[in-house]
This record gives sequence, C-alpha cells and structure tokens, in this order.
Amino acid sequence: MTLLRKGANGGDLAKGVETADAAGLAQAASGDRGDRARHICVVGLRGIPDVIGGIEAHCQQLYPRLVKLSRGTRVTVVIRRGYTQKRFFEYEGIQVRTIWSPHIWGVDTVIHSFLSVLYARLVLRPDVLHLHGIGPGFFTPLARSLGMRTVVTHHARDYLRPKWSWRGQKFLRLGELFTARFANAIVCVSNALHREFVESYPVARDRTRMIPNASALAGPVPDNIAPVLAKFGLVPDGYILAVGRLDAAKSFDDLIAAFRRARPDYKLVIVGSEIGNEAHAAELWKHRSDDIIFTGFQTGEALASLYRGTALFVHPSHLEGYGLVIAEALTLDLPLIVSDIPPHLEFELPQQCYFAAGDVQTLADKLQGGNFDQYRAPRASEVQRRQDWNDIAAQHLELYQALAERRPARPLTS
Repeated sequence: MTLLRKGANGGDLAKGVETADAAGLAQAASGDRGDRARHICVVGLRGIPDVIGGIEAHCQQLYPRLVKLSRGTRVTVVIRRGYTQKRFFEYEGIQVRTIWSPHIWGVDTVIHSFLSVLYARLVLRPDVLHLHGIGPGFFTPLARSLGMRTVVTHHARDYLRPKWSWRGQKFLRLGELFTARFANAIVCVSNALHREFVESYPVARDRTRMIPNASALAGPVPDNIAPVLAKFGLVPDGYILAVGRLDAAKSFDDLIAAFRRARPDYKLVIVGSEIGNEAHAAELWKHRSDDIIFTGFQTGEALASLYRGTALFVHPSHLEGYGLVIAEALTLDLPLIVSDIPPHLEFELPQQCYFAAGDVQTLADKLQGGNFDQYRAPRASEVQRRQDWNDIAAQHLELYQALAERRPARPLTS
C-alpha cells in the first residue's frame, strides 16, 4: 500500500488487514493468485467513459485498475441507454452493458436500478453485485432476496440536496436505511460520511468501511494549455475556477455573488453542466458575461488545462460525500478556497483556505485580497499526490474476495 489511510476512528487502516489477506492481495496484484475467476457486477452509474458525475468518475478510475490487479476478477458495468450508442462494449478491460431506462429525471434511476438488479441475477449471475449510491441501494433487499452478495458504496447523503421533492428524499432515505440493514458490506468515501452513517445506523458498523477517493483527472496536463484557454477567452493566471455540476448544493450562486461583491481583476470560470436540474442551471446561466464564463462539461486534457491555468480554485459546496474536485486541485498544487463542511475539513488545509459555507461576504473578502499564494496547501497537496487509485482498487479487491469466498467482510479499521 502506498499511503497509510485513516479510518473513522483515526487508526491506520492497514492494521486491520491480517497477514494472510495482505499476502493474498500481493499475489493478486502480481497476477499470481490461483483462485477461481470472480465476476463483479456494477450498477448505479449513468455511463462510462467521460460521463458527468462523481460516481461515474469514481468507477472510471477504479474498475480498469481492479481488473489489472487481478487476472482472476472480471467486471461488468451496467449503464443506462442513451449515454452511448453501443449495446455492449469493452472499456479498458471491463465489460459494459446498456439497459433501457426512461428519460424522466428521478424515475430513470429507480427503473434502471431495478431492471439492472434483475438483469444481474438472471443473465450475468455475478459473484458480487456492487451498487453505487443510496438510490440504487434501495434495491439491496431485492438483490439479497435473489441470492446475490451485495456491496453498496455510500457516496453522499443525496436526500439533503435541494433539488429533490419530498418523494425523492423519502426514496433516498429508504435507500440509505435498506443499505444499512441488508448490504453485506458498505463502503463510505470519507471519514465524515462514515461517521455520520454508523452513528445513524449502528447495526451497520461492523459491515462498513471507509475507502477514500483520489483525484479523478482522466488525462495528463498538456505542455501547451494556451489553445484550450483561448477557446474560452482566457489567459493563464487570469481567472478563478470552480468545477462541478450546476446543482444548488454546489452553491455556485454564492460564488457568483461573492465574485460580484469582490470585483477582483480576474474572470470567473465555472466548469460543469446540469443533470436533471435545468431550472437552477438556467438561473445560473443568467449571470453569464464577459467576466463570468460557463464552459459546460469538460474532461481529459481540456479539464486538466483549465485547472492548470487558474490563479485560484474555489469550491463553495454545501454538501459533498467526498471533495473530488478538491483532490484534483490539490494534485496540481493549486491555491484554493473551500467551504468548511466536514468532508472538506478532512483535507486538513491551512485555516485561511476555509470559509463558513454560505458566508458570501467572507468569501468576497478572500477573493478581493489578490494574494492567492497564501491559499496554497503544500502538505495537503503532497498527501493527495500520494493517494493512489491502485491502492484504492486493492482495497476493493480484498473486499470482493472476502465476500466471494463467503467469509465475513471485515472493516479495515484498527
């Protein structure tokens, strides 16, 4: 393992792995493990590759590495039709199958998850079913009743997002409850989320572990970023950057208000697009101007170039499971200002890098200062650069092996 990972109790996660299992992981990583082939089915993402969303970015980084770690593991990802023209294809060693779902916001997740669980049991017959998100987690009792060993990754408390009606919130809360009651194993992507989850559902404590994310930048930063920046009328160090879905929970409206109060000698660039919340996105787009630029969804070298060229990165979000875009900014050693929600505090940035979520005036004061070098976090950047997706994949592989061999899954905490 390349990094000592901290569990919910602050302990070294590596201590929780027994010597025999550590040896098994080493054999799997070297391709020498002689166990029977295992099949993992993954449900809960819209599409792959390069589809907007934190779960999508997570899976795109995780599963190609996992199949490379163990030649005895096969992964099939079930996605929604409409995000690709192909019915079946392979992406970096993983098999991808598409299943129909209606193009109705909110309903598509419910129907696609239900159909995917049935498809997994009747057609794919995997050793382990992995559901990503508490929405798909609603179908954990169905998966278990069909005889499938089931993992659920809890990415965020999505029922707190303003976009959901009371029906949507109720469904997601039930998904979290069913995850806690019925999943064979649960993964939380941050210590804060792990702590909140096991405090709410003590019955799930022994089946829950924390496995963090890492930077999900898909491509290297090109040597010459000028062509990408020129496309949006930008120059290096001439803009402030924010990245994320145009969702109310991301609080880009607060950032725009702070930017207008501060009137810094920079442009504001917001990278991202809406997913089923067009009304909020439309309100944000009303602020478009020569100084406030919306680029839409970007990925690969284009996204990396926009990160590299910025003078300052800002993330004002009110709700996260894990600050994935913060990890990306830290990997590139950018100065950054972020809200003080618990998942962001886990990055242990210098105090001046934080502001109280929703405090527009304090954010404006920070933007007005101009000396953005004070918001660099060299220690946190170094820690983040050592955070390794291969290490994360190895932890998932150990979990899958434990479940497939019908051994109880142990939380990797001291």
